[in-house]
Amino acid sequence: MCDERLFHHQMEMLKTSGYNCSFFAPDNQASIPEMAKDILSQYNGPIFIIGLSMGGIIALEIALQDQNRVKGLAILNSTPFEDSLGEHRLEQIERVQKEGVEGLFKDELKPQYIAPQNRTPELMDMVVDMAAQKGVGVFERQSLALIKRTGYETRLNEIQQPALILTGDTDSVCGPKTARYLADNLANATLTCVENCGHLSTLEQPEAVGDALMRFVKKFEGA
Repeated sequence: MCDERLFHHQMEMLKTSGYNCSFFAPDNQASIPEMAKDILSQYNGPIFIIGLSMGGIIALEIALQDQNRVKGLAILNSTPFEDSLGEHRLEQIERVQKEGVEGLFKDELKPQYIAPQNRTPELMDMVVDMAAQKGVGVFERQSLALIKRTGYETRLNEIQQPALILTGDTDSVCGPKTARYLADNLANATLTCVENCGHLSTLEQPEAVGDALMRFVKKFEGA
């Protein structure tokens, strides 16, 4: 339920260093595999994938669908496990169908996503506005895709590309324990835990996340 603002700072850093960046929002597909397939269809040649939360799940799926094209991946604040919130997500869908997405994000998701010390009015309003711009249909499709997804625990060892695993030290959604599991079970992973940071790391600590991405990209590019 985010737009390009989620990665604005990091994309500007990468572009300034000469990297070609594009943002993809999985707004119209009904499943994680379909989202991954659609992204792969839009780009020719080798790619480096950066994904946060649901985007990290999609990044894992992309790497498994076409390992020859994926040069590396950065998994931010994400998980390889199957969904455990199915019933609650269905309740959320029912609520947004009646009320719209703004109320849900103000009452429940926004506080869950952002560490208390980072809850500035500007950031909180941005999160709600991004969700409002996406709307009920996108929320429903993405929620159902998360419910239907399968876990990747048994397939992580198939991913041989360099991977950056990043989380926030106070992420209550996909925190350090989950990030450690990913790093330990991927063949070639680097783990970074950002201090004073919740689930929306790219917005809460943009400089720290951008620096971690730059170090990783330059390292595996041989720069």
